[in-house]
Amino acid sequence: MTSLALYSPSGLLTRAAPLRRASRRLGALGFEVEIDSAALAKHQRFAGDDATRLAAIHRVATRAPAIAMATRGARTRVETTVAIALAVSWKPLM
Repeated sequence: MTSLALYSPSGLLTRAAPLRRASRRLGALGFEVEIDSAALAKHQRFAGDDATRLAAIHRVATRAPAIAMATRGARTRVETTVAIALAVSWKPLM
């Protein structure tokens, strides 16, 4: 089975049901789906504060699934995106 991780590196999910439905559908297609523990985190309009989202990125990268799928696209300020990108520990991921 191909591993697939669902995680939320940017915007928050307003409801859990669509995430669970996506997980079931992807599983039915033959993927081994894992939902990150912070996928439903909330902080203002984000999926958790910067530290929570950064930790999710590191967890998913460390697990190294065949596919890492973000639950939402980014609709955030450039400054926030840059701050997260600069905080990623890139060397262990290479």
